[in-house]
Amino acid sequence: MALYKFNIFKNYEDKISHAITSREIGTLSISASKEEGKKNRVLLSGKLGFEEEKTIYMNQIHSKEVKIINKNHDYQTILSCDGVVTNQKQTPLTVMVADCIPILFFDPINNAVGAVHAGRAGVFKNIIKETIESFNSEFKTNAKDLLVGIGPSIGSCCYEVGKEIADEAIVLGLDYAISLKNGRYFLDNAKIAKKQLSECGIKKENIEELGFCTGCNTDKFYSYRKENQKTGRFAGVIFLK
Repeated sequence: MALYKFNIFKNYEDKISHAITSREIGTLSISASKEEGKKNRVLLSGKLGFEEEKTIYMNQIHSKEVKIINKNHDYQTILSCDGVVTNQKQTPLTVMVADCIPILFFDPINNAVGAVHAGRAGVFKNIIKETIESFNSEFKTNAKDLLVGIGPSIGSCCYEVGKEIADEAIVLGLDYAISLKNGRYFLDNAKIAKKQLSECGIKKENIEELGFCTGCNTDKFYSYRKENQKTGRFAGVIFLK
């Protein structure tokens, strides 16, 4: 089973476990009608050592909504949000993607973790800032202490957008992430995410990006755009031991 790990978390393997999955494990869709997704999620939980029934899943709505998972959380509830943070042990936070960016957070000082679904809409709304503010308000996290792993996502080489999206980016001051090639607009979502992390006080050396473009690597990851919107989902998972 091909699981990708961030070196930035390596010194904390006694405190946390995490992974970015590949399509080798199969889709991890949370749709109740898909038995394959359930089977693959159970397989992943066994590999990483957590209870699948306690996994936190999100109904990802392309927002900047971040939820706090506390000891009273109902594990049968799928939250409508795009970010989750917690300081509860054995509570795996999971983000499902197929071109959007899975971002994993760890505060080694206050022992808290987070998982974020950062699609185009999410980064335009700056869900990253919302996530870091949630860490600070709930766990007194100092941004300079956060470690951040940025998973595979569709790169500017493959992410063509319409003029209306390019214009929106310019209005938001994100024109640095737009490139024009032969009259066509391309967006670099990860570039925005990294800049937003830095603007929030995350140290450059505390950010690691796996660097795969999902559109260029459909042999390893799912890509909603490159596979004609008919594809599975891979995942980013992180939890406190």
